[in-house]
Amino acid sequence: MSDPGELKVTYASLEEAAGAIKHQAGQLETDLDNLLTRVRAVAAYWEGDAQTAFHAVANEWSNRTHHMHEVLESIASKVQIASGHYNAADKKAASYFG
Repeated sequence: MSDPGELKVTYASLEEAAGAIKHQAGQLETDLDNLLTRVRAVAAYWEGDAQTAFHAVANEWSNRTHHMHEVLESIASKVQIASGHYNAADKKAASYFG
């Protein structure tokens, strides 16, 4: 039985997690871009203050979704780096025994 305070790490699971995060980041960005494209198609018919307000909100949306994608890519990169660090620490520890 596992201790709830215990953390078990495998190199493969870290690599898999990094890949999954990266994939989902790309999928999220694609989905949000598609949604914004559809809304912009409708907004093209708006005029005046509504159009101006929408463009301001749409630009903020784009900036925030781009930032979210960057954050997820950064997390994926850090998880992948952690895999290498765990591997190096494991090899160093093993070298003490042999």
